[in-house]
Amino acid sequence: MPRRISRYVDTVYPMAYPSHYNPGEYGIASPDDAPGITVSRSLADFRRALEGRKTRLVPWLQDFSLGRTYTLTDVEEQIAAARAHHTQGFLLWNPLGVYTPGALAP
Repeated sequence: MPRRISRYVDTVYPMAYPSHYNPGEYGIASPDDAPGITVSRSLADFRRALEGRKTRLVPWLQDFSLGRTYTLTDVEEQIAAARAHHTQGFLLWNPLGVYTPGALAP
């Protein structure tokens, strides 16, 4: 899907929320408990799908608790994964608009 739509858009914004992956996806027993690895493997898939395209990749990252309490470390691991995959930025999402203090510290 990202490859097909990439012909028509300049940026793809995938929702790479670890809580939305099923147990066993990407070979991870509990993706929600491994946010950095989950986001990294998800972004690797998107990079492969967009290979050869000029489409930018800017993921949405999870900054909310669903099933378990998310911590600053969980958010930082996702941000590190996005940076390691050289995304053109990232977006944090919290449905209540209450973001983790320190997550965007310089």
